Amino acid sequence: MKIRVSVGISTLFLWSITIVMVDLGKSCSISNVTLYYRKDGLGNNEWQPYRFRQFYLDVSDFSASQTTTAHRTRCYTDNTIHPDVLPHIIDIPCKHTARYVIVETTYDALEDDPTTGAILEICEMVSNSIEHYALGM
Repeated sequence: MKIRVSVGISTLFLWSITIVMVDLGKSCSISNVTLYYRKDGLGNNEWQPYRFRQFYLDVSDFSASQTTTAHRTRCYTDNTIHPDVLPHIIDIPCKHTARYVIVETTYDALEDDPTTGAILEICEMVSNSIEHYALGM
């Protein structure tokens, strides 16, 4: 079963850490998670995923407010550095059973200067083999 969760996240500036979390409502079997970064058109240019670097994707039976990264299962760690960028869509294998899918970053994109802070702009998450979900942050 494929579940599509539209999260429409663009976090605020000046945060040292940013977390996007989806609560599936109960512990579910997950096979992979696909993240869709925003892809706005800016005239003839498209929005580049500068803020889509150095994040990680974890799963857990407990929310991000109840756990640290040491108490979660890591599915993916991104090590992309400036000036490289990831594609707008990234599919992450994540064969685990969990209630929460958590994307977290402390990355402050150089291209945002003079704006500072960790920012995530994920517009959608899609996961396969999930039985039930609810959106939460």
